[in-house]
Amino acid sequence: MRGRERGPRQQQLTDDDDDDDNNNLAASIMMGDGTVAAHVQQLKKIAPTHTNSHSDTAAGANDLTKTAPRAYQLELLEKAKQGNVIAVVDTGAGKTLVSVLLIKHVLMLEEQRKKRRPCVFLVPLVPLVLQQEAYIRHNCSAVVRHYYGAMGVDEWPLAKWKCELEGADVMVMTADIFKLLLHRAYLTIADVSLVIFDEAHHARKNHAYNQIMAIHYNYCHLDDRPKIFGMTASPTSAKEDSKRSITQLEKNLDSKAFTVAADELDGHVNRATEEVKYYRGTSDADPPALFFLLSRVAGAAFPLFEANLKDSLTCCEYLGPWCAERALEQAILDADVKLKLKQFQRMHNEHLRIGVNEETESAMAKSVSNLKNYIMSSSHWEAGGSEPTLEGISPKVAALIQVLEEYRSQASTFCGMVFVERRTTATVLCDLLKKWKSLDFLKCAVLVGHGTGGHNPLDENMSIPQQHRSMQAFRNGDLNLLVATRVGEEGLDIKACMLVIRFDGGGTLTNHIQARGRARHADSRYIILADELNPMAVIDGASLQRQEQIMRQALKERDGLASTDEPFDPILKLSEDEIFYVKSTGASITLHTAISAVFHYCALLPQDAFIDAKPIFQVEQTSLQTGTQKLGSTGSGGFIASVKLPMSAPMQARYVQGRPGTNKTSAKRWAAFEAVKRLYELGELDEHLKPVKIMALTVDDEIVNEAISLAKVAGLPKTEKKRAVKDFTMGTPVIWKGDWKDAVTGAWLTKIKLRTSTNADFESLEFGFLTIGNDRLPRDTFSIGFGPSDDLQVSTVPFPSKVDLDQDALEIVKTFQSTLFKGMLRSDVPDIEDWAIMVVPLCKPAIAVDGTDASTAIDWDVVREAAKGRTPVSDSIGFLDRTDVDQFVLYDRVQYCRIYLIEKVLTGHSPISDLPYGANNKFPNVASFYEGRLGCTEEILCDQPIVSARILPYITQSIREKQSMAAAYLIPQFCEIYPIPARLLQGHALHLPMIIQQLQLRLLATDLKFWRIDDTAADEEDQVLDSTVEDLQCALTAPAANAYHNYERLETFGDSFLKVHQTLHLFATQPSWHEGHLSEMRNQLERNSALRARASKLNLERFIFGTPLSRKAWVPPMQDDRGGTPIRLSDKSVADVVEALIGACVATGGTLGGAKAIKKILGGSYEVDWSAYTDMLVKAKNGAIETEAAAKFAKVHTKTIRKVEQRIGYEFAHPSLAVEAITHASALQLACEVDCYQRLEFLGDAVLHFVVTRHLFLILTSLTPGQLTLLRSELVNNQFLACVAWSIQLPQILEHMDAGLAGAIAAFGDQLDTAHHTQLNNTDNVQDKPLFWNSLHTAPKAAGDVYEAMLGAVFMDSGFDVEAVWTVVEKTLIKPWWNRFVAAGLTAYDLLPSGRPLVQTGGPVQQVSEWAQMNGCKKLDSQEFQDPDTKAFTCIFTFHGHQVGRAGPELNKRGAKRIATQRAMAVVPILYAQGICDCKQRGDHQDDNNKATTPPVAVNITTSFKN
Repeated sequence: MRGRERGPRQQQLTDDDDDDDNNNLAASIMMGDGTVAAHVQQLKKIAPTHTNSHSDTAAGANDLTKTAPRAYQLELLEKAKQGNVIAVVDTGAGKTLVSVLLIKHVLMLEEQRKKRRPCVFLVPLVPLVLQQEAYIRHNCSAVVRHYYGAMGVDEWPLAKWKCELEGADVMVMTADIFKLLLHRAYLTIADVSLVIFDEAHHARKNHAYNQIMAIHYNYCHLDDRPKIFGMTASPTSAKEDSKRSITQLEKNLDSKAFTVAADELDGHVNRATEEVKYYRGTSDADPPALFFLLSRVAGAAFPLFEANLKDSLTCCEYLGPWCAERALEQAILDADVKLKLKQFQRMHNEHLRIGVNEETESAMAKSVSNLKNYIMSSSHWEAGGSEPTLEGISPKVAALIQVLEEYRSQASTFCGMVFVERRTTATVLCDLLKKWKSLDFLKCAVLVGHGTGGHNPLDENMSIPQQHRSMQAFRNGDLNLLVATRVGEEGLDIKACMLVIRFDGGGTLTNHIQARGRARHADSRYIILADELNPMAVIDGASLQRQEQIMRQALKERDGLASTDEPFDPILKLSEDEIFYVKSTGASITLHTAISAVFHYCALLPQDAFIDAKPIFQVEQTSLQTGTQKLGSTGSGGFIASVKLPMSAPMQARYVQGRPGTNKTSAKRWAAFEAVKRLYELGELDEHLKPVKIMALTVDDEIVNEAISLAKVAGLPKTEKKRAVKDFTMGTPVIWKGDWKDAVTGAWLTKIKLRTSTNADFESLEFGFLTIGNDRLPRDTFSIGFGPSDDLQVSTVPFPSKVDLDQDALEIVKTFQSTLFKGMLRSDVPDIEDWAIMVVPLCKPAIAVDGTDASTAIDWDVVREAAKGRTPVSDSIGFLDRTDVDQFVLYDRVQYCRIYLIEKVLTGHSPISDLPYGANNKFPNVASFYEGRLGCTEEILCDQPIVSARILPYITQSIREKQSMAAAYLIPQFCEIYPIPARLLQGHALHLPMIIQQLQLRLLATDLKFWRIDDTAADEEDQVLDSTVEDLQCALTAPAANAYHNYERLETFGDSFLKVHQTLHLFATQPSWHEGHLSEMRNQLERNSALRARASKLNLERFIFGTPLSRKAWVPPMQDDRGGTPIRLSDKSVADVVEALIGACVATGGTLGGAKAIKKILGGSYEVDWSAYTDMLVKAKNGAIETEAAAKFAKVHTKTIRKVEQRIGYEFAHPSLAVEAITHASALQLACEVDCYQRLEFLGDAVLHFVVTRHLFLILTSLTPGQLTLLRSELVNNQFLACVAWSIQLPQILEHMDAGLAGAIAAFGDQLDTAHHTQLNNTDNVQDKPLFWNSLHTAPKAAGDVYEAMLGAVFMDSGFDVEAVWTVVEKTLIKPWWNRFVAAGLTAYDLLPSGRPLVQTGGPVQQVSEWAQMNGCKKLDSQEFQDPDTKAFTCIFTFHGHQVGRAGPELNKRGAKRIATQRAMAVVPILYAQGICDCKQRGDHQDDNNKATTPPVAVNITTSFKN
């Protein structure tokens, strides 16, 4: 045994020359210069003064350019360069540094060979991934990446892994991840250059290390195999012969094991003093009184405690009666909880009561309850348990305490570990040490694994984050003693201890070496507790020391590998029928990997907090068969297993039986192996044997395939964060299209009449429209809405005859149009263009249309005058003296080149008269304004009058003109007479651009209605879209156009219908898809990019009005879809228009009209007649909606179904659908008879959204789209639906097999009844808390899902009749609860200013946001926290540093925030009224740096919650 003397450690280099020597040495090592002996001799010269505190973890990692390797590390490196090596070195001796040096060497060789094959560093545990990755990254300049399961790497596609292989030099991962990549054929073992096995002693039997080597490395060509490097502190396994164990490990890893002499480690690694602490025998104390009480009075409950009683005897013997009593107390409490949950399950699940003796069950529950009351009423219970005494502990525990007491004097620096075999021992021992008075200096905690425990309630497990927190606390000194199981022996980065105690004997040499390796502190001790009365305990301790000596001697004597004829463990010899290959890819599953593959598949199925999506194996004894002979007849028995998959899996795969096996494990593997093959056959696994994602599917449906293709091409994430924006112009309506060369044969003239909201009669506009299409414009009347009381009605009255236009007439008409709009607009209106519509002046007064020659209706004098162009005022003698001069407009070529209306000629003033002008009357006269402000350089004539004028009124989206307030003074010298009369440039004439734009939109809407999207007109009988032109026009108007009516309400309506139609299509066409696949595909179909792609195929963008009218951008429409205002449309805007068009068709034509629109717009295989979907499902289910097994099972639930039918007001034609709707996915006992409700819930959710949206859309027409959406969200959120479901007793009859769900449903029901029991039965008194459910704890998701599932069942049973669903919704949701929402609209905002419209819900979160915005408060904040252990959420609201609302723990973040917000809003207005908030007065926009960091102060205010 090694003594305590230590050599000098960790002396820092202080000489620059030494640094240079080290750097040169490191370089020569990597280049392979010189011999090993030379390197060693050089290193020995500088070793005494060099730092080398390498450990096997990332802690304290140093840059290699500043740290030279030790001599023994160099020796190992050189051996590793020459061949495959297993480095057997003590913990803390720097094995990982050798691996890093080897990585750099291999990467250099790969570069020289012009290859790029990464190195793979494998670890057995997830925590080691980040540890080793950090160490390599700090000591190597290579690109290092890490991978483990929680990163979602299991789901990465082949393309992603190819990128990783190309981009990484070193890949650190768990062995299971690497094995998965090899099995899926994402890469081969030949694709890597080096594989490093950390804790290499695991490479035995069925471990992932061994599978990698035996199944993949072994079958790789010798020239393509990667280099292998293993690292371990002990290469032996169990208690087998060291030489044989080492030889087998070498064979398994195709490597040779090397170690380092103990004297070479002196001065580098602290080694603990090994001691044996003897105790005398076991406890002879009687078991605790609770043992005898439990044995005698347990009665019917005795079977529950039989195993616990046996364990307590063992616990009493080895730990003492105090520990045994604690274990029994916990067992009683645990049994009480389980029995109560089981009782609740049976109360609400009929099938669970079958065969149950209720009298026995009741007696059992009563007995356990009495036992619980007894222990909780004991004198020591309230004090946290009785204090242990010397009489209550065993000699072994006393010896442990005695050792620990020795360190009281070193309490400030003490750190130690106690290793035990069982989790139960760790738990009770830690509890005892905490309560032992003389050990009050200890800060103790347990460290155990994260696997599931056994029957003992004290078999705790720890998650990886919990383990990390315990180890971090240990490193920081917050803990100084860990009571650990074997999980603390290897790998984890644990602080070096000064004391390590092996409490339980036994264990392997590896356990012994690794546990001892934790004692790396200076003067540390490693103590084994041994019973001096038990000779085997003494022998075992000596045996371990002897085994270690033999092992090290055996390693020194290794001169070559053993025979490699049988290189791997026989257990991994697989026959052809034990490996399943996919020929197309080479992916494989073996008998040894099948179980993990099945578990992985199940983990990806849809689940919630109460669905444990795991396979369940059942094993039975059977007789092994070889061919036709039963081996069981000769006494050779075997086992056969079956596996049940979760209910989200296809029914054909939910129950699979495997072949017989020689033991239970073998039988389970065969069952899993057959299940994998079945899943592959059903298409649930892809060609790489990976659970399929819909992106990898190819199905017999063009809609689905198109969505998949679009998603693949787009390559976008699920959430489209960036909106693609493109420029468009509105199209040319079909009726406008033509060639003006044909005008000689006549053009169509249409008269325009207007009526404002203030006028009763239409007034004729002095303009008409000329068009050249195949037909005249229709006689029509439409409105242009500017606001709730600001409306302009337009009437188009076509002339019966055409206007013949020769070329000259056509040219002057085009000139008139250009001149007219150049006067009105600021845009670049072309002089001559191929217009789609032309404006002409009509003769005044207006003449009747009927019987009138259209040619005579045009005021040709005005047209011809416009064709002459502008005339200088100076050339028009006497113009300024005319009495009708105000009927003209002037163009000032100097003053901003604008057009002005003449008000008066100031004959008494000249340009130099004293007449202040300009901004703030800066200039004394008009001449100085022209010269100083306008930069006029021409000589200004002084003998001329000036003209008082005003700028031409602006074009606005209003029936009123926007007049310029500033007067303008013009100098006639610079003015020209504009050739358009003043009367044609003001008044309603200014609405011409808007009228043309709205007429264009209306005609495009008409084209769309009759599906004239390819320039071909259709008869009215051929109409396609079943909607009014007004609704279509509204659907084509984007909010960005700033029109009073836009598509938002219709888009909300259409979105809900599109959702239900797409849901129905997927539900019927993919009957084998589970809810996860259905939801994912619907998300793809609903994506803006998918809808935009379809719209682009139809060129729908040219129908959309998406930009407000701008006089700087708008020009009259032209042929070939040109002109108008340039429109910028995002993907979302176009997608919204598609949904709005569908909504418009549903509003007029109902579900049939909406279905026709979807078929026409989206195309594909959508069905118009929804009964066709019923036929699809019948065909898919072999001719019947319900299977024979489901129908038979439904008969058992006849009574329950009848009650459901009475409550919802619907009678099922297929009762099994009702049973399916109340079957939770946890009810695995029903997996072969009926499906769970997930698919029906998916269907019901969509149809509920639609019928509720339709109801709100039709009855609350005053609601804005935002208000409609908020109210709908209140009506369909899970919290409210859970209340609705509870009121008709759906959660109470839910079929499930999860105790947690039973408890959650019961708890929610209790608080629901307690919170507002009187209001549930008295709907007249709802003003106090109308939406009371928002203040309750979050309902379990299943409580609301079951209501949606029932609606889905009704929808399917009725042949997909929406009205059948509406009848149920109206009876169960609308009528009983609607008055509460009306009341919420009256009272929910009583703390805010009045004037709110009816039904302003939106939930508490929306309320607090609006309150803060309205009151200008910047210091109303919330924070959410998640407990890392329970995953529950807590939310805290603060108002100016005061805590005003707190909620939690809740199941989800949304629920916690909802309740906290509710509570905050009951307090915040009161504090606000008291003047706590001064944000408005100070204009406070405090940034994050000034926010208070002190904990919020709780405010004690008693108030009632409004909602």
